[in-house]
Amino acid sequence: MGEALKRMSGSVVVTDCNDFDAAIMDEVGDVVQVGLYNTELAASLDMAANWTLRHRATRPGIGPGDMFLCNDPWVGAGLHQNDVSLFAPLFIGGELFPGTGAVAHQVDLGGVSPGSWSVGATDVFWESIPIPPVKSSRPARSATIWRICTCAVRGCPSWSRSTCGPRIGANNVAHDRLRALCEKYGAPNRQSGHAPSAQ
Repeated sequence: MGEALKRMSGSVVVTDCNDFDAAIMDEVGDVVQVGLYNTELAASLDMAANWTLRHRATRPGIGPGDMFLCNDPWVGAGLHQNDVSLFAPLFIGGELFPGTGAVAHQVDLGGVSPGSWSVGATDVFWESIPIPPVKSSRPARSATIWRICTCAVRGCPSWSRSTCGPRIGANNVAHDRLRALCEKYGAPNRQSGHAPSAQ
């Protein structure tokens, strides 16, 4: 996942600074494997994935192909709002299987200062607006969400947009590999009742 994200990204924050990471999570959102890049960013992915499963399972619902974008540090998407995460639940045979997540630091997402953070900040609202997990699986919806995220970007909005597709790609690569493993070895049995089924 990490290599896919890095090779597709056009942001020096990812390609040169390695300020990103990826993770594989189980069906309740707990992280079982973290990438080898900025592990601090992946440390809270499980909190956001678990929140998404608990609060988005019925409205708007979670189904195959869905991905959820989040940069809300209170939910757990990263260290602050510049760390934007994309979670991708994976369904095998109609049941929720381990999901994946990719997170990367954005150069600027608005706020009072260039770079979206300030040493003089007294609260989180000095940075860009925190966005709780929102479904962004459809291309039109994803494009709209990214336009909202980048409308206040100073200088190089293309750097912020250039990590959107790579995060999608990283999740897709992981899902392809996980499906191949399931086809080869079979998906383990799960206890019923604690994970949402496909909508």
